[in-house]
This record gives sequence, structure tokens and C-alpha cells, in this order.
Amino acid sequence: MTLALQDAAMAGLWLMVTWLVAWSALRLCKQAFPDHSLSADILVTTVLTVGIIHLSLVLMGAAGLLNAWAVWPVAVLFAGLSRIVVRRVRERPADTRRRGQCDRSDELGFVASSTTGQIAKPDGYAVWTMVIWWIATSAYAGHVIGNGLLAFPEDWDTLMYHLPFIDFWIQSGSLTTMQSARWSTPATGELIGAWFVLPFSGDFLAPLTNVPIFILLASGVVELTRRLGLSGLWPHLVAIACLATHVTFRQSVDVSNDVAVAAFFLGGLAFTLRYLQSGRVADACLFGICFGLLCGVKYFALGYAAVLLGMWGLLCLFRLSQIWFRRSTESGEHRIADRWREALVPQVMAAALALLFGGYWYLRNWWMTGYPLYPKGSPDMSERILYEDLSNTTILGNGDPAVPDLLIEAVWKMAGPLHLAAMAAIPAVMISASLMLLFAFRHRKIDEQRATDFRSRSAQFVLIVGVIGCGCVWVITPMLVEDQPGTLNHLRWGYGPVRYGLTFLSMSLITMFVVGQGLVRKLPVRANTIIALVVGGVVVLQVGMLATRVVRFDLIAAGLIGANFGLASLMIRVVSSRFRRFEVAKNVLALFLVPGAVFLFSQHWHEGFDEHFNRYDNTNAHSQLNDKSHRIIVLSNRVYPFFGSQRQNHVLQPMLYYGKDAVAASCEAFGADLVVTRVDNHKSLARYRASWDDLAADPRFDEIETGSERLKLFRYYADFNVAKSAEFSQTISSEQKRAN
Repeated sequence: MTLALQDAAMAGLWLMVTWLVAWSALRLCKQAFPDHSLSADILVTTVLTVGIIHLSLVLMGAAGLLNAWAVWPVAVLFAGLSRIVVRRVRERPADTRRRGQCDRSDELGFVASSTTGQIAKPDGYAVWTMVIWWIATSAYAGHVIGNGLLAFPEDWDTLMYHLPFIDFWIQSGSLTTMQSARWSTPATGELIGAWFVLPFSGDFLAPLTNVPIFILLASGVVELTRRLGLSGLWPHLVAIACLATHVTFRQSVDVSNDVAVAAFFLGGLAFTLRYLQSGRVADACLFGICFGLLCGVKYFALGYAAVLLGMWGLLCLFRLSQIWFRRSTESGEHRIADRWREALVPQVMAAALALLFGGYWYLRNWWMTGYPLYPKGSPDMSERILYEDLSNTTILGNGDPAVPDLLIEAVWKMAGPLHLAAMAAIPAVMISASLMLLFAFRHRKIDEQRATDFRSRSAQFVLIVGVIGCGCVWVITPMLVEDQPGTLNHLRWGYGPVRYGLTFLSMSLITMFVVGQGLVRKLPVRANTIIALVVGGVVVLQVGMLATRVVRFDLIAAGLIGANFGLASLMIRVVSSRFRRFEVAKNVLALFLVPGAVFLFSQHWHEGFDEHFNRYDNTNAHSQLNDKSHRIIVLSNRVYPFFGSQRQNHVLQPMLYYGKDAVAASCEAFGADLVVTRVDNHKSLARYRASWDDLAADPRFDEIETGSERLKLFRYYADFNVAKSAEFSQTISSEQKRAN
């Protein structure tokens, strides 16, 4: 009860700081882009909010001051300083009008400029779009609350390193702690998760980690497809389709980071097209933030970052060619100076922000080990990656004839018909798009439209290059096919190929819709409406197929919670639109509702944590760890349950099992009193298998009864007298001889 009350009190402060940062990001967006649509405002505000939070956590974590009282003031300070800087360097309105940078649309942002740069008139789809996103948001909220905040984590990677990273950082107050076996992995996603759990006694708000990521992904797809020429309901249908996968469904309630890779990639591509069209320094800066955050998600994201950088480079070349050769009435010297300034300033700003938001993890690794991509290139690489030939774990290098069929089955099972159709249609889409581009370049229009046509065709060309690049990254991604030799276990499961290829599948889907609309654009309005209804029906079918395949989640409870959430949000919207005074009352109400909800989540978390993981591990070991704070050596991949609900236990996870003497030495150095190991006999490659029998045969480690056949808990005695255990040692020696 005391912990829940403390968490409720901290929730009010956390809500105010979060709201202040988000509100500052929104005002910053309005200052830089006063004529934005709603979808673009959401995209920019989300990127700025995540960037401010990320930067404040990195700064304090690098300084060893990772706690709420140090991070919050820095976040508020960054939010204020960014507004001041933008106010000082904001472009003149005359420049904005001259460059055609205005991006006006209707109030809801459902109709906006296409690649031609012309502003379309409202098309009457605003109400339907509101209904679509209201239903989607209500369902998402019900899922996050019912299967996230009111549940406990079970995802393998979340228990292995996503959540442990956060707890290691909070316990040490630093991002340089090396207590995890995977400490060197870039962790932008986990750092966002730290914002949601840092001030509280437990990790019960960790399922909110990917909420800003999902907002970024949805708004990024809408903005990107609008820039590529889609209008009406089409951008929103494409966004819903990109979200309708088993991967996004699962990762919406855990701390995994594959959705973050797709979100930052597509967000960065949207800002790339915006810069091509407008030439604004602000768009280049936002690209730099997205690119830096993408580089910091994980090592596997670096391939997609290279593709995004190549697309940015191509579009910048197109943009620079326009800048350099356009006609000007100014004198020669001023014209050349302006050209150089307009060409170089955006690139320099984008590069600086990319380094600022993505360079810390690699600088940290270089400072601590001498290898920016540690363990890549270091002698420890063979200890981190037990699989000898990584090429066999990729689609391209495996060579098993069953790979293509299993890959198609995985996309069908974990994504759906739309993604499978998009992947299968890539050759036809490439040919159609190439023919359209050749035809467009042959039939040039009048001089006034040449620059606009050039930007439009350049964007489509780079989109095709991006799909090809993402496909190449997908087929060479390690661990996509298997992590146990000869099993194809990841392909048979199906989840791994889709989560590693979510960016490629999303790009394929976007390209299919963009090229498809270009082919049917001249059809009658009724035919386009019928096609939109059919596609919408397929999206609904894909969501329904996804729901029927989900086993672990309680969809009925999530549906009921989502329905109540949707009705409540609708009522609040109606009342606030009719009574202006309710706006203030709504904010005050949130200050009471959020702490009350946090009180319930905290109580639920601390009361059910041990019971859940006892059931998860089929043991009673977790209940035995509540007597006091322990220091534990964990010889297991899934380290998170041993932190405890309050993070009261300090944990050390070696990279491998190096022998019982090494474990004893680690216990001495770390001050550990307990050692945990799990049986791993079903895997040919296992990091800690030998510890299962070795520690039980060593008198320094006294096994504690846990009632489990899969987990062993040992108490370490540093002052064990071996002389008094001669009989025990003789028995062990005899058993070893018989075994040999």
C-alpha cells in the first residue's frame, strides 16, 4: 500500500513533466510549421517529444545521474531552449511563400499536398477517417491496458535484455553499467521505456514504451503516403494495414524494438520527401533526429539506416541540382553564396543532429572497449555469438530448399494477405513503376511545372530504390532463419522473419498502394470507391485473422476495456466541444485519474509479480527472494524475473558459463549470495548448460529446494571449509569416475 501511494504521488509529477515536454514540442512544431495539417503536427510533435526525452536521459545517464529528479529538469530545460532557438532562427514568411513551403490542408489533415506540391480541396472523407482512427485507437488502448498494464511480461527478448537494461540502468544510475551479458547493444527503445518507469517502484508502466513509437509509425505512414500522392482514405488505410501484423500486436504491450526500427525509418523517409519538396532546414533537422534514433535502436537497424541514408543522399542530389541550376535575378556573387548556404546548411544540421541522437551508444562502446560495434571485431565475438557461420542464419546464405515455402508461410501467418500480396507483387510493381517513370520523363510539361514533376518522379524513383535496399537488408539479416544449426527454428516459428523484415514489408505495402493508385487514378469515382471498400475489407479481414491466431492475450477483456475507453473519449470530446470551460476541468480530472490508475497498477504489480513468475518458471524460487535484498548471479538468458517487483535484487549476468571457479570468483567480486541457473538441454547451442550439474557437485554452492525441474537456486558460501567436507568430496569424486 505504501509503495502504491508513493507511486501515485510520483505519477502526478511525472504526468505534468511529460505533458509539459509534449506541449513544448507541439508549440515548437507550430512555430516551425505554422500551416501544418493535424497528421503532420502529430508526426513532428512525437519526434520532438521522443528526441527531448531521449537526449535528457542520455545526458544524465552518461553523467551517472539517471534518476527522475535529475532527468526531469533537464528535459524541461531542453524543451524550453529548443523553442527559443527555433524562434531565433525561424525563416521569414516571405521565404516560405517564395519556396512554396506552405502545407495547408483541411483542419483534420486528411487532404494535403501531393508530390505535385498542389493543395487538394477537402474530399469529404474526414468523418470516416475520424471513425477509423477512433475505433483503432480504442482497440489499441484496450489491448495495452488489458494485456499490458494489467498483465505481466512473458516475451522472451523482453525478459532477456529489454527490461533488464532498464533495471540495470536505474539501479546503477548510469548507462555504462556492464552487468548484463548484452550491455553493449544500442538501446534507444529501452531508453524511451526508462522514461515510463524511472520514477516508480516497479516496471508496471513499461507496456507504454511503444505508445509513442506506434503514434510515430502511424503518422509517419500517413505523411509519407500523402507526399507520394495518396489522398482521401488511402493514407489511413495504408497506415492501418502496416499496423495490422502479429509483430505490432505483440510489441504494443512489451518493450521490443522492431516496430521502432520501422517507425524511425518511415518517419525519416517522410521528412526526406518533405525536404525534397520544401527545402526547409527544419525538415532536414527532423530527418537527422529520426536517422540518429534509428541508428541507436539496435545493431540490426544499421542496415536500414544505411538504406535511409542512401535515399537521403539521392534526394539531396536531386535537390542540390535544382538549387545550383535554377535561374536567379540576383548578382553572381550573392547568388553563388546563397546557393552554397542553401545547399550545405541543411546537410550540416542533419549530420550534427544524427550524431547527437545516435552516436552515444557507439562512443560509449569505443570508450569502454575500443570497439564501437562491440563485440564485433573484438576477441569476445565468439562468446557473444555461439553460431559459427552466421551466413547460414540468413535467407540468402542458408541454402535449405524449404526456406522459400517457410518464408511465405511466415508472412501469411504473422502478417496477412496484404503483406504477402505486397511482397509477391514486388517484381510487377517495379516494372510498372519504371515504365511510368520513363513515360513521365519523356513527356515533359511546360517550364512552370518541370521542377514539380522532377521532384515527384525523383521521390518515386527513390522509393523504388528504398524497397530494393530494404529487401537486400532483409535477406542478409542474421538470426532470421535459425539460431540452432539445421533446425530452421525461427522460420518455422514465423515471428522472427516478420519482425526483422517489418520495415521491408511496410515499404513493399506502401509502394504497392502508391503504384496501384497511379494505375487506377483515371478510373471513374465509383470504381475507385469500390476498390477502396474492397481494400478496407481486406484490412478488416487481416485484423480478424490476427485476432483468431492470438493465444496468449485476453481479447475479450481487451475489447471491453477498449469499448469503454472509446465511449469515454467520445463523451469527453462531445462535452469539451460544447462547454469550453470543460477544457480546464478535463486537465484537472487527468491529474486525479492518472495517479489513481497508477495506484491500482502498482498494487497489482507488486502483489502478483512473484506468483506470475513462479507459474511462468514452474517454481517457488521467486517467492523465496522476497525475504531481503539479494545479490544474484544469473546463469540464464531470461534474467528479468530475478530483479523482483521492486528491483530490490542486484543481478549479474555473465556472457557464458566459464566454470564453477569463475562463478565463485564472480560471487566474491560481486558480493553475490545466490546463483540461479536454468536447464537448457533442448538446445544444441546453450550458454549455461554445464552449470546445471557443475554447481550441484560443488560444496561451495548449496542447492535450495525450489520445486522446479527447470530452475535451480544455489546459496553461495564464501567461507566454506573444504576440510570438513572430505566425505562429500570423496562421494562426488566417485560419482564423477563412474560417469567418466
